[in-house]
Amino acid sequence: MGQPLFQNEERDAFVLDIHRTLHNSLHLHAIALCKQYGYDLSYAGDFLQEVYRKLLSKYPAIASKIRKHGTKYLFGMIRNEVLSAKRKDKSLARIHKVFGEAAPKEARLHCYCVEEAINRLLYSIERLVTEQDLEILRHYLHGYSTKETGELLSMKPSTVGVRIHRAKIRIAPYFSGGQEIPGGWAKHLI
Repeated sequence: MGQPLFQNEERDAFVLDIHRTLHNSLHLHAIALCKQYGYDLSYAGDFLQEVYRKLLSKYPAIASKIRKHGTKYLFGMIRNEVLSAKRKDKSLARIHKVFGEAAPKEARLHCYCVEEAINRLLYSIERLVTEQDLEILRHYLHGYSTKETGELLSMKPSTVGVRIHRAKIRIAPYFSGGQEIPGGWAKHLI
């Protein structure tokens, strides 16, 4: 998961100071977010650990943001971790809704293998839909709402919704066992 972290006294002192002064508050915030978003409370430590990993690996950039915005930036980082996990959970549900049994079986194991599953599925349908529809489906499968996707791609949310619906109709026969995906990728997915 990135490059190895070598000792850096300034960075280590910075992170240890955060751990010493804010850890309990950050952990309580993570627990509250787990309750709010329906996660087991034991995930709070995992989310917090990911924040510490980012603090260590992206030290200069994050330190300057914390200096600029204060400790609320750290609380926002935890919230973003929880929202990212929620978005990945949503992605898994959408993958299985759109692609059914053709979705990779390992994608059910944990939300962190979503990226691989999404990339494999999008690669398999790239010949069936336009580039723009492929980009819309990428956002949809990553858990973005039609409003968020519309903002990112400069489209109306209703247009995004219609394009998603039409793309699903276009690819459905290939994932219900009725037709072979051009290029033979259906066999690769199962």
